[in-house]
Amino acid sequence: RRAESIAFDIGAAVASWQKILVNGFGPLEIAKGASDGAFVGLHSNYESYFFTRLDDHLAFLTTRAFLTGGQAAEIRRTIEEHRELLLLAEGCLVHKDLALWNILGSTDHIAAFIDYDDAIGGDEMDDLSLLACFHDTAFLHKAFDGYASVRPLPAEHLRRFWLHLLRNMIVKAVIRVGAGYFDRT
Repeated sequence: RRAESIAFDIGAAVASWQKILVNGFGPLEIAKGASDGAFVGLHSNYESYFFTRLDDHLAFLTTRAFLTGGQAAEIRRTIEEHRELLLLAEGCLVHKDLALWNILGSTDHIAAFIDYDDAIGGDEMDDLSLLACFHDTAFLHKAFDGYASVRPLPAEHLRRFWLHLLRNMIVKAVIRVGAGYFDRT
């Protein structure tokens, strides 16, 4: 099957693992959760995790001339305008590295999702926003449909999706600019 045809199944799987709640937010503190099997995040609130190194990332991208100062300021203002979306009462398990190379299977079905090293306690829309870093609208519509087939999309899901896509694209730009991807001939 083409990648788009597996998108529904990816969305359904995301909704399934996101039924797992996390006490706290951000990277998982393995030592605390190991004794009872619960997942525990290092941050007490989601805002704290979401804003971790944001200003450093924007400054780095500005210093390296990937963004202008005005663009970085506009991104920061946009995030602030939607900050209330980060006031989550509880987090769920988020893979945080959702891409086709972390999905095992055949052209017909998904056998497993791998590479949970970056998993966090976070927002339901974060994993779907990561798919948007690599896939088109048709793929995303099918992934959203798959998600909704397992559990309802959360309140303000589109605004939350776009806010997380913006943050994820900043992180991906830092990685790529730092690695010199745009300096090559």
